[in-house]
Parts: sequence; C-alpha cells; structure tokens
Amino acid sequence: MKKIAQIKERWSHRRVVSAPAAAPEQPQPQPQSQPSVPLVALPELDIGAVSERLQNLQLAHGPIVDGLCRRCERLHLGSSKQHLEALKAGHIATVRESSLLDGCHLCFQFRKILEALCSSDSGSTGQEEFSLWCHHLAEEDPRVRGEVYFSIHANNSTVNIRLLPKQGALGGLVLDIGRTVQPDQPDYEFVLTSLDTCRYYHGEHCSQSLSRVHNLRVIDCQSRRIILAEPDQRYICLSYVWGRGAIEETEVMYTELPAVVPKTVEDAMVVAVNLDIPYLWVDRYCIDQANPEEKHNVIRNMDRIYEAAEITIIAASGDDPHQGLPGVRGTPRKSQPTLRVGGEVFVAAEEVAGPIHNSKWATRGWTYQEMLLSRRRLVFTNSQMYFQCTMMHGVESLCPNATTPSGPFRALYRVFPHGGIGHTEMDMKRRLIEYYRRQLSFKTDIIHAFAGIVNAFNSSKILQGKATHFYGIPIIYADENLDLATESFVLNLTWSIHFSSTTRPDPIQRTDAFPSWSWASAKADQADTTPGELLHESYHIDHIDIPPWAQNDTQVHVHHVQHGEMDMPTFIHQNHGYEHFLPRIKVTSWVLDCTNTPPTTTTTPSLHILGERVRLEDASAPHHTHFRILFLGIYQLSNRRTPHPTHYSYRKYMVQGLVLREVKPALYRRVGLWDSYVRDAIDSQPASVEDLLVAMLEAEKQRQVKRGLEPAGELLGCWQRGSLCIV
Repeated sequence: MKKIAQIKERWSHRRVVSAPAAAPEQPQPQPQSQPSVPLVALPELDIGAVSERLQNLQLAHGPIVDGLCRRCERLHLGSSKQHLEALKAGHIATVRESSLLDGCHLCFQFRKILEALCSSDSGSTGQEEFSLWCHHLAEEDPRVRGEVYFSIHANNSTVNIRLLPKQGALGGLVLDIGRTVQPDQPDYEFVLTSLDTCRYYHGEHCSQSLSRVHNLRVIDCQSRRIILAEPDQRYICLSYVWGRGAIEETEVMYTELPAVVPKTVEDAMVVAVNLDIPYLWVDRYCIDQANPEEKHNVIRNMDRIYEAAEITIIAASGDDPHQGLPGVRGTPRKSQPTLRVGGEVFVAAEEVAGPIHNSKWATRGWTYQEMLLSRRRLVFTNSQMYFQCTMMHGVESLCPNATTPSGPFRALYRVFPHGGIGHTEMDMKRRLIEYYRRQLSFKTDIIHAFAGIVNAFNSSKILQGKATHFYGIPIIYADENLDLATESFVLNLTWSIHFSSTTRPDPIQRTDAFPSWSWASAKADQADTTPGELLHESYHIDHIDIPPWAQNDTQVHVHHVQHGEMDMPTFIHQNHGYEHFLPRIKVTSWVLDCTNTPPTTTTTPSLHILGERVRLEDASAPHHTHFRILFLGIYQLSNRRTPHPTHYSYRKYMVQGLVLREVKPALYRRVGLWDSYVRDAIDSQPASVEDLLVAMLEAEKQRQVKRGLEPAGELLGCWQRGSLCIV
C-alpha cells in the first residue's frame, strides 16, 4: 500500500500544478524577453485503476518473502548448485517488464537484462519482455556433465545471449567457461593470448604468404609521425567506416598526424600500443590521397597490405570514425548482464554475429575486402571484443578454451568464413555474391574493391588453379590447360540479379559506367537500397561438366588499347590489368535472331525464347522488337543440389546465352540472360552443339503448333555461327 500512497501523492501534486493558479495581490513584473507559456492540463489519473493494478500484481507476485516475489519463487531456480543441476532443460518463463516488482532481487536482475537488450540493438524499439530458457552444457559437449546455463531470447532483437557459469566440470578437471567483461577497459590479455596461440600453433594456415608492399607508410603511435615501415616491422591495420564528411578532407599528404583526428583512430593507436605493436596503417593518413599513381598502386596491392598486417582492428560500432572503439579511452560499452541464482553467478556471453552483420561497417564494400584479406581480426562491438583468425575464434566474455575445436562452444560464435577466403571457383562465387550486397561511396570503386579478393585467390597456396578477372568477371585457369580460362570466363558471364517480390524495382536505364556483360554494370546502375541478389544458376549445382562435343565451342577475344585483339589464354599471360583494355568482348558462337511484341501493359517486360521467359533488364529494351540470342555454353548436370530437386529431375543439359540488343552498328548490349533446361527426350546423345540447338528450336515450334499457342514473338531463321562485339 506504500507504493499506492506514493503514486497518489505524486499525481495529486501534478494535478495541483496543472490547475490555473490564483492571481497574486501584488503582480510581479514579467521579463519582456520571455513570453508566457500556457499551462497544459494533464489527463486525469484513475487512482482506482492504478490501485487495482498494483493490488493484482501483489496478489500474483507478492508478497515479497526472503527477497523473492511469489512469481520468482515459483520459478524454482534453486538455492544451491545441486538444485540448479536438477532443473529440466526447456522454457522457464516469459518475463514482462510490467510484471517486475521492486524489492525482489530476481526482478531487479531481470530489469537489468531488459535494459541490456535495449542497448544491444540500435534497431530495437525497446524490449518489453524476454523468454528465459534452461540448458545443460552436455547438449553442447557430452563430456561436460551436470552443469546448466541459461539463454535469453527477445522477439524484436537480433541479440542472442547465453548466461554461462564461470566454471564447469570436465571429467575430473575444472573447465573455465564464462568471463567478466569490464565496461570501461578491454581485456588486452585475451587478445595477446589469442595472438600468441595463433602465431605458435597455426603454422602456415595463418602465416604471411605474400610479399610485403615496398615503401609502405604507417603511423608511429608514440611519436604520431608518418614513417616508412621497415621490411620486417610488424604493424596493425584499421578497418572502419569513413563517413561522408571525411571524404572531402583527404586531398593531403601527411607527414605526421594532425592535432585532432577521429576518435576511432586515436583509440586504435591506444590498442596498438597495448598490444606491443605501436605501428598502425590507416588508409586516410598513410596514402597520399592527392597522388593518383600511389592510390592506384595501393588499390592493386590491398591484399598484400592487409595480409601482411599482424592483426586488423575492426570498428563495428557506430556509423562514422568519431564513435571510437567501445571500452577504450572512455568510449562507452554496455554493461554485461549477470544472473545470480542457486549460489552461482552466470555471466552473459553475447553472440556478436548479429551486431556485426547489422552494423554500418558490414554494409560497406571496402570493409568486406579488408575483413576477408586479413589473417587475424579484432572486432570491437558495443558489448565486447571478438577475435578470429583462419583457424580459431573467440569472444571476450568466454574463456579461450570454450570455442577451441575441443571446447563446448566450438561450433558457435564464429562470424566470418571459416578457413579464410576459400580455395575453389565456387568459393570465389560465394565471395562475389557476398560482396555484391555491400555499398560504396564511389561507383568507380566497384571493381577495385573486389580486385584484392581475386588477387588473394591467385596467391592462395591451396587454390585449385590460378585466378584473375576481366572487368570483374572471375577467371580460374591452370597453366597446363589454358582453355580453362575461356570456359571459366564464359560460365561466369551467366550472372543474373534477383529481387524479392516486395523489392523488385522497375527495369533501369543502363549507363556506360561498366560494360553491360559485367555484373558491375548492374551494381553501378542499381540503387544501394535495392541492390538485389547476384546469382549464378550454376551456384545451385555441385558439379558442371561440359560435354566433350561442346568443349571449345565458344571463343572470346579482348582488345588491348595498344596491342590490339587477343584471345583469353593470351590475356592471362600478359601483365597489364583490365584498365588497359577496351570495355568490350568479341564472342564467337551460335546466334539466333528473334523478334518481340512490345508490352501493352505495365507488367514486367520480358521475352519468350524457346519456351523460356526472359526478364529484360534494360528499361529501353521493351521498346525494341529485334533481339539476338548469343549462345554461351551447354553444361551437363550431375550431382544436382537445389532447393527443389524435382525441378531438374527430368532434365539433363543446361543451355545458356545472352540476350542482346544492337545499340550501334555491329555493337551490342546485354539486356537479359537466357537459360533453358533441355529434356532428355530431345536427344540424349547429341553429336554437336548445332545438333542440340536445332533440335531445341524444332521441338519448340512443334510445341507451339500442338498447343495452339500464340507466340509473343517470332524466331527468325535458325542458329548461325557468328561473332558479336558486346559493350
């Protein structure tokens, strides 16, 4: 009843204040510079309803006895460790903010957890409830017996929190598990231990494999001067979000740091000194931004700069370089929730994948390359630090042995790709698909920000072949089989952009920022808010074989600005980058002419080719009626892996080609991708590409006649061999 009396007194006072006051006998002069503010009447409070609400809470959860309300007492969380170990795994309770009572020590802890959930997720609109679950560590590791832990789940938060004991029993040994995170001081010992473990036990998996960049400038964190790094000098890289305001301030050649630099840079210098590696590479200060030649050289060697760094500090908290690194030099980070029950203290070990992937840092194109090219990463989130190298990972709130290959949480908490960048052509496609979602401040950087990843694949000791690219199209090849270069390039021309039904934009007007046959053209012309998903149809298929009768059927030539035309095997063996070539390719293959009836409705413009509907990508394409289909390749399907296996159950070959529109005499632009899955009934053993294409054409004509279909367009003539120049 004391609570009711306090509320009555507080609201009675507010009601008196909100009523108009009587005029005084001697009016006081009012300052002329301050206009009077009219009083706003507050809504009437139903004291009876408040009293009834509090009484209901007391009936449901009170009275408080031995520090627990009735609700918390019924949770049976126990007064001893033995009682805790007897708890059954599963849902314990749904805790609502409106049900928490003052004076109950469990309600007090639950309120702190709710506050932590709100501060963990910048996109959250406020947590009003969470679910508390009980687990046994034996679920994660059968060797750990008897120990329990708790997990917290909230509907409108991306944060996943486990409340772990500080120690557990592993056989006859004591296993360290949870660790306390200080809100105002990073645990540098956690980082130093992780670094030492990586250096001494991971061997070539985490060792430097590339030669270092000559004349690399770094910041001496103690003198604040910009110096040339010694050949064997260890240094740290910083990966962070520049922010819009920083872009215009960089046309300068620095010899020493300015008196005032962004807080993230200052904090990173402090971290570098504490890790006993007091040299820091920051692109904003260590590159002569006014020197185009130096910038170009750095961009071409970005893989070597980050791969040679001892570790890369990643600022994943905040939207600009002024946020700082949480926990360093007063930059705040949220406190770590705890739960004290059964005589045990459980500390929160928050999964950092959600906060990292939802950060501004994770949306930027350059930072993706910086993360992927680094041998070791140290990520600062608003709750703790995260470490990952090629072979291991760990968080500040967990003891290192908890996430090792033999630890109870070995399969959890990892954020970045395991094993580094990858070693197959499929891995490169995955990296390109991931990169495509990122944003860039300058469209001209679209290919540059991916080039370092291609270079890293080419330098990989375990890559199955060598790697390069032409205007962003990956090329995997082997010196003993140069024809693989052409096959790889042609296969990687078959990209497409997919959108969900709710985000699909209208076709866009293509520009000449990049050639139309490169995925970079779609990324440059599409808004960052709706980039779509970059897909390769072959990504869903484990293994693709080119039938013997179809090999080397499509040829590609590129044009060097000085040395003229050359084929793909010649291109991969010369030393010039793609910038020295015209943004065009000449493809020699099979060509089919067709017409299309312009759409009369506002539906998505498309073209029907041999029974397949092709979505037109270019906004100007629907207004044209004549197109050419350029055959790229036939691939025999095997070991199919798709979300719907029956979709391919009756098909054996995948045929792909580009839909082209003539924009100038003898110059064509891509406006769509055509792919078709050939039924076995057409010809199980074609003798040549021409035989299969002719059979497909004849089968489609018969199908239209048999079904009485009215074609949306008309196929003109038959497949003919030709060479087309695509821009």
